[in-house]
Amino acid sequence: MQIRQMQGEAELAAVQDLCRAYRALLLERWPDFRPFWDRYYGAEDYEALLQRLPEVHRAPEGAVLVADIDGQIVGCGMYYERGEGICEIKRVYVSGAARGHGAGRAICVEAMRMAYEAGYRQMVLDTTTRLPEAIALYESLGFRQIAPFYDPPADFAGNLLFYGADLTES
Repeated sequence: MQIRQMQGEAELAAVQDLCRAYRALLLERWPDFRPFWDRYYGAEDYEALLQRLPEVHRAPEGAVLVADIDGQIVGCGMYYERGEGICEIKRVYVSGAARGHGAGRAICVEAMRMAYEAGYRQMVLDTTTRLPEAIALYESLGFRQIAPFYDPPADFAGNLLFYGADLTES
């Protein structure tokens, strides 16, 4: 398995498909909050975001990373600048067939390394309480719960967790 920066239109399409699968997983885990997800991750807005991924996460402030197994893109993750010395990691997702092989961990470790080398001192993220596998991964990598770094939607705030990791300790 190789973790590297996304390259070219074909890989962008693969990352966009993984991001769509991530959105579908959120909808599956939160069937009782469908109106919230339709508002927060509405299909049209989400598709527009997916078209802008290379711009939103462009170097040197960010990156889109892929997990490549034998030429197949099986996972992704991306980060971007959130504030001075702070970046946010987003949309870490590994296809079902590739889970259990360490791709998610490898993506996070490489993102943390790259972010540190780019001058970031802290990496933050948000996740939901119904993604226990993600929570376990982030905590095992040294992420600790922090105060929200944005104002979460009032009707969903209790279901979000915020984490931060000091990249200077890695």
